Amino acid sequence: MKLRTISVLALSTALAAPLHAQSRYNFDVLYFGNGVTELADGSDVPVFTELQPGDSFLWNFTAQNGGYWNVFSEGDGFFPFMAFPVSPSGARTGDFVLDLFRNGENVFSLMEQSSRQRYGHLGTNRVNLAQGLEFDRITLDYLLLTAIEDEFGGDPITDPQNIRTQIDGSLPTPGAPEQSTFTPGIEYFVGTAPDHGSNPDQNPDPQPDPQPGPQPDPQPDPQPDLQPGPTPVAVPEPTSALLFGAGVLAMAVMRHRRGCAH
Repeated sequence: MKLRTISVLALSTALAAPLHAQSRYNFDVLYFGNGVTELADGSDVPVFTELQPGDSFLWNFTAQNGGYWNVFSEGDGFFPFMAFPVSPSGARTGDFVLDLFRNGENVFSLMEQSSRQRYGHLGTNRVNLAQGLEFDRITLDYLLLTAIEDEFGGDPITDPQNIRTQIDGSLPTPGAPEQSTFTPGIEYFVGTAPDHGSNPDQNPDPQPDPQPGPQPDPQPDPQPDLQPGPTPVAVPEPTSALLFGAGVLAMAVMRHRRGCAH
């Protein structure tokens, strides 16, 4: 099913939104798996970009070398799915359009107005994706409406203060879709998607009945003389860098889950 992509700026204009974009950014991020990214030629640099209310961006996040994502377990949705890590911690609102593509075809779309993000992320909140959905490009068209301090920065109830919004990474927080430990259920790979369920139509090849016959006496395999040598040294595998705002994002996840339970 083809879905039409709508610009969040066009959407805001159609709704007669009072804000007009001050700056428009294009973040074109190429993804190579394992948390490795590269900016495409001509892309704006997201890291350290500071947004003001009225600013907007188009964020393309595209799998490379034939890679793509597969939803193998939809669970209770994915939170946060496509959101930048930002600082300082705060309460922000924005309009956005999220689109997923597979081989150039739009396979999923979500629009929200005045969506609220708390603490250290800017973008989507919980996104529900169907099991079996495949996509190789994610786009987020986002317009920042407001940014005020939260309880960590002051008194947002009686004395709300505007804050800055600095983007702190080119990966979504807390990582690429397949790296999320908060709401797992998405894989990233190159090749054929693994089968996570049994297929009753697939039967194993029939095996011939074993035939009795003379069996050779087992002979022990010759063993080489053991020679002393240097003791191998274990080389630790590289670990991914710590993601900004993991603590406050975990708190956001807990509050989000409590909100969903009520």
